[in-house]
Amino acid sequence: MRKTIYLCLTTFLLAVTTSGQAISTTQPQQEDRIIVGTNLVTVNVIVTDRKGRYVNGFSQDQFTVYDNKVKQQIVHFSTEASPVSIGIVFEIHKVSPGKTRAALAAIKQFTNMLRSEDDFFFTAFSEDGSVTTEFIPSSDQILDHLQFVKPKGASSLYDSVYLAAGRLKNSRSLKKALLVISDGQDTRSVHTYKQLRNRLRTLDAQIYAIGIADPAVDAFA
Repeated sequence: MRKTIYLCLTTFLLAVTTSGQAISTTQPQQEDRIIVGTNLVTVNVIVTDRKGRYVNGFSQDQFTVYDNKVKQQIVHFSTEASPVSIGIVFEIHKVSPGKTRAALAAIKQFTNMLRSEDDFFFTAFSEDGSVTTEFIPSSDQILDHLQFVKPKGASSLYDSVYLAAGRLKNSRSLKKALLVISDGQDTRSVHTYKQLRNRLRTLDAQIYAIGIADPAVDAFA
């Protein structure tokens, strides 16, 4: 996992022209002005050989990027390790404390591998509300907080991810990732799936989802 995030990500910044039009001024002495808006889009690339091994040593002129069949300009190219900001959204199920403890142990092991210049935040949610921390708490800490503090934060999947996306968007790092661990079910969110999808489309981050299910009861389509 560490190699995937830090050693094998090649970052592009693409200059995409979003609008351009001539605006006639009311003063005949001035020339028409052209206003052009430019968006920079980050593209992370992992290169592997036929055996799945990571391949390094590429240069910018070895890549070509198209958007809707239109060649885009690569304005920045880097193969160096750079800081990453990660948002982790985790759904708490009170009826399965064993699974919760195991998942939190795995998440803690993952975050312990991050470097000092990286940062992350952790959001846990249940039917009682949500709590966000800058560390990975124990299952008892989360359940105690949700039970006794009664936070007024998001209590459902769409709301929790929506708020986490907003926080991640304002993070300082160029590279961003959002990890969502949930059973995927939502019946109580204020935000709709369409609103969440539109929010994530503007996030400019890698999004990873891990489904939690009981094979005897749940089924993923």
